[in-house]
Amino acid sequence: MASKHFRHRHVSKSTDGWDKKVYDALRYDARGSEEVVAVWTGGGLPPAKAGDAREATRAWLDFAGRLRINARAMEEAHLGLDHDLSQAQNVAMVQAWVDRVTGGVCPYLVAIHANEAKPAASPGRRPKSKNWHAHVAWIDRNSETLRPHLNVSEFKGKGPTRSLRAWWEKVKNEHRARAGLEPVILARSPGERRPRVTQAGLNRAGERTAHALRCALDMIERIRAAASRRARKLIDIAKRLREQLREAIARAEHAERQLATARRALEEATQRELELGHAVSELRARDRERAKADEMARAIATIRSAGTKEQRDNDAHHNALQRAARSFGTDPTSRTR
Repeated sequence: MASKHFRHRHVSKSTDGWDKKVYDALRYDARGSEEVVAVWTGGGLPPAKAGDAREATRAWLDFAGRLRINARAMEEAHLGLDHDLSQAQNVAMVQAWVDRVTGGVCPYLVAIHANEAKPAASPGRRPKSKNWHAHVAWIDRNSETLRPHLNVSEFKGKGPTRSLRAWWEKVKNEHRARAGLEPVILARSPGERRPRVTQAGLNRAGERTAHALRCALDMIERIRAAASRRARKLIDIAKRLREQLREAIARAEHAERQLATARRALEEATQRELELGHAVSELRARDRERAKADEMARAIATIRSAGTKEQRDNDAHHNALQRAARSFGTDPTSRTR
């Protein structure tokens, strides 16, 4: 089976931490692992092997440091290998593509990773399928003149990736033809390729669809239950608010009645106050009249007492005269007349 995987990326010196990214990528590609079955270099780089690419990495960074500030410090491609070919045939196929891309004058590092099929790590997990692939890293510069080789940075749009994929398709089909195998199509993007429909694929698609539908139904039920609980809470809140509103209206009506009663009591008190004011005014007027009458009575009594005294004086004088006349034998009344 031929893997159709192809991916291309680059690291520019204008990117922050470009040297660390290049170092991490090369360290990962040539790491010491049972999956890394072959590592080799070219284009003037020191030799490297799985688990030991320090010299090659140091020389790579020194070479990239000599380039201009916005140059590309690394081009990297992930190539899906052919499971129908042997390891030696896959190595030869990758080397042929590397020679086509670098021309033998650019620094490069190649690492072959042979990930074998493994059972699922735990129940419910998918088993790992067989995955043979190659990591090819290179600098698109002549190791002696520092001039661009393919000038990949000048390609427009997806030109570099399309061209590199087309070259990889050509090399892979040539090696498959040598091994008596049918060619594969890689140059088109995954979206442009016609999918191959199989019963297993349909079954997997049906299972995924059924699982998605079950998940959707479960989600709908959870949403419905949550909405129902929320609706019940809202209804309870609305009932409590209605009762509180009724109580507030009743309290407002009671307060209004109390206010009307207080207003009537205030009006009655005001009326009584006015009546009391009039009564006090009348009493004060009567008191003034009574005082005047008392003064007049006292004046009359004074006058009356003065006249009585004068009458008493006159009577006393008249009696004195009568006594005197009697003593002389005369009538003072007749004489006076």
